[in-house]
Amino acid sequence: MNGGGASSTGVGRGLSNYSKSAVGKQRDRLVRELKSSLPKHFQAKIKDPGSRGKTVSVSVESKDYRHIVNDALDKKVISPSKINKLSGQLNNSYCRKSSVPYKTRKDKIDKFYYMKVKGRKLYFNIARYKYTRKNGQIYYQYRLHAITKNMR
Repeated sequence: MNGGGASSTGVGRGLSNYSKSAVGKQRDRLVRELKSSLPKHFQAKIKDPGSRGKTVSVSVESKDYRHIVNDALDKKVISPSKINKLSGQLNNSYCRKSSVPYKTRKDKIDKFYYMKVKGRKLYFNIARYKYTRKNGQIYYQYRLHAITKNMR
C-alpha cells in the first residue's frame, strides 16, 4: 500500500476528495481583501485611567486578520461586503476605554484597549502583550486583536 492518502479519520489531504467549503473560500477571500486594505502597522492614541494618553505603534499579524474576518462572519459584527472599509473606520476611531482580561490568558495579553468608531456601534480591540527581557525589564507590544459591537 502506498502512503500519502487521507487517513480513515478524513483529516489528511493526500488522495482524498478534499475540497474547501464555500464559507471557507469566502473566509480566504475576505482575509486577502482585509490584508490589502488594512495596514500591517499603524499608530493609535490610547489612554489608561488617570493618564492623558500616548501614541503607540500597533501591528497586525496574519492570525489577527483571520480573527477579524471570523468576527465579521460568525458574530456578524459587520457585513462581509464592508470588510475592505475597515481601514477608514479605524482612522475614524478613538480610545474609549481600557480593561484587563476577564479570564486568565496564556497568550501574554494583559490589557485591552477599545477604539470606538465615531457614529457607529463598532469597536476595535487592541491587545497589549506584556513581555519580560532576560534582564527583568518589561516591555509591551500592541496588536489589533478583534472587532466587536460592545465593550467589556
